[in-house]
Amino acid sequence: MGRQIVSKDDVAVAASMGTPSAIIRTPDTYIDRLMKYIPPEVVAVYATLESMIGANSKGDDLVRLSWLVFAVVLVACPLYLRRLGGVSKKLQLTLSTFAFFVWAFAYGGPPFSLLQIAPIYGAILLTLTTFLMPIIEA
Repeated sequence: MGRQIVSKDDVAVAASMGTPSAIIRTPDTYIDRLMKYIPPEVVAVYATLESMIGANSKGDDLVRLSWLVFAVVLVACPLYLRRLGGVSKKLQLTLSTFAFFVWAFAYGGPPFSLLQIAPIYGAILLTLTTFLMPIIEA
């Protein structure tokens, strides 16, 4: 299973181009899309770096470094998915980057702790995003 979402339209295009039926895949299910939209490697990198920063930094250095890590990982997310994940659909790249943003927000550490929003909002947003995003078929 590749990282790119396979939609009904993708299957129809492959069939119309005379692709052998043994090669034509079926459209991704809800669970397939859920797994493909959320970039676990990117979330893991962010969580690991934030844990390292929290264990080794203090004060303003922590905040600046956390913002830098967040910004770098946010920008790197679609690049990573395109280059290493083989994802070319813009909607999927956008939704996956948004999914990372939501996971980082729900993680609750800097830089989002500066917003002084109750952690329950991050948890609710993460749950709803994870539940609703796979309904969209890129």
